[in-house]
Amino acid sequence: MFQKIATLKLQLINFLILYGVKKPKYPYRIAIVFLILTVPTIGATQLGWYLYDQQTGFDYGMIVGTFSVIYAAWLMYEKNWREEEEDDD
Repeated sequence: MFQKIATLKLQLINFLILYGVKKPKYPYRIAIVFLILTVPTIGATQLGWYLYDQQTGFDYGMIVGTFSVIYAAWLMYEKNWREEEEDDD
């Protein structure tokens, strides 16, 4: 259940970014990046630990964490989410 929710959140964010939706304001961008980096990683670790064992949960967390960092870095550097001066609306 939790994994489905996390996957849907990432799919929604990816859809909004890829299809030209206006870039969110700076505080929201930071919150989104924070959630991308924490929620899937912690969720994968906890689910793997609960369903299998400690080492498997840790491995799942590291794998998901790697992809989360890659995605967050792509947002920050390729989509210029780290720039604050564009919020003059």
